[in-house]
Amino acid sequence: MNYTEAIRFIENVKPGKSPYDLGRMSAFMALTKNIQDTFPTIHVAGTNGKGSTVAMLDSILRAMGLKVGRFTGPHILNWNERFHIDGQAISDNEFLELFEETFQLAKHFESKNPQYGHTIKFEYLTAMAFLLFAKHKVDIAIIEVGLGGRLDPTNVLSKPLACAITTIDLDHTHILGKTIKEIAFDKAGIIKNNVPVFIGASMEAVKEITIVAKSKNAPLWHCSPPDGDIFDLSVFQQAQQFSALSGSFQISNSLIAYTLLSFLAEEKKIPPLNLEILSRGFSDVYWPGRMQYIASHNLILDVAHNASGAKALRKSLDELFPEHSFIFVFAAFESKNYTEMISNLLSEKDMFFVSGMENERPSHSSQQLVDFVQSINGKAYGFSNVKQALENAFAHRKNNEIIVTTGSFIAVAETMKFLHWQRVEDGLASELISRLVPA
Repeated sequence: MNYTEAIRFIENVKPGKSPYDLGRMSAFMALTKNIQDTFPTIHVAGTNGKGSTVAMLDSILRAMGLKVGRFTGPHILNWNERFHIDGQAISDNEFLELFEETFQLAKHFESKNPQYGHTIKFEYLTAMAFLLFAKHKVDIAIIEVGLGGRLDPTNVLSKPLACAITTIDLDHTHILGKTIKEIAFDKAGIIKNNVPVFIGASMEAVKEITIVAKSKNAPLWHCSPPDGDIFDLSVFQQAQQFSALSGSFQISNSLIAYTLLSFLAEEKKIPPLNLEILSRGFSDVYWPGRMQYIASHNLILDVAHNASGAKALRKSLDELFPEHSFIFVFAAFESKNYTEMISNLLSEKDMFFVSGMENERPSHSSQQLVDFVQSINGKAYGFSNVKQALENAFAHRKNNEIIVTTGSFIAVAETMKFLHWQRVEDGLASELISRLVPA
């Protein structure tokens, strides 16, 4: 099997008879003698912001001189993006080696345990990450939850150094529950006995997380000013001004990262954390597709794919670009609440260039999106795909207008391909909003 065949296999793995079954993943990892517990970990869940928080934790820990593993998802352009060692995505060859090892383990497991059904896609990926980090003997690994928390394959971690739960909102309601309380309960499932948990959630979500934390005797830290449990707000404020990630919504994520690492440093689980390390960590972080400004094209990429993400994006656009109007290139999957997303984005001076998406998952049609934008007195134009929407947005744009691609990871991925990027790292040549805001 070659790399392309391995990718095709993973893409085509279908959900099993019981796709969300932590018992299956636990039994599977027992074949490796629970290799996931042989290195220190930090486990991160949440509706929005968990990937950004993981990226900041990774960058700050590397600024300390530690060897860091990072597992995130979904990817934007390449599957390799999900697996990082010391800030670098793994090679095609290493991806293939990890897949082949996991594939053989899965074949053996399924033959001995037919009652569990077959191994599913995210179980493959999670096992690959654990094998990778053990192979590289990382000092610490940052693990992002794939979906929810309680039954997510990453939740086979028995005792991470710490857990983090970022903001919580309505998303994946067909799986996690239809209320904030139900979703918070599921995400709080990553909390372990006596393991500290650091949260950026608010209101009803906090109540549910607090109940779970108390039942597990897990110390709970509220990472939100002005009354949050923060070590030294002045140090954080000095360091955060250097952050390469823009948008006010990133403050909560960076507070979680700072407070969590300050706690671990005080407990002597990691090296001491000081202003120089923190500033370097914040300034060096690269997390593509999150309020990412491409200066050469006056273009913003943001993967906001739910109502709360769209609301946070709109707030940041208004804060950073108060004198500009926006052309939103928008495409969303059918499972997403496009009416709330668009309502949270639209203002009277903006317009939408919308499209469907060519993907195995169904997406909202361009006509459906156009009809809704027009029903709330907005301007919209429909196109058959993201590429056509982008071509027309660039042709239509006036000097004071900024193009913003959003609504889904696929929309952002198609925009990166439109820019001829081969890997997300190609965006490193472009400056982020925090470094250069157009006049």
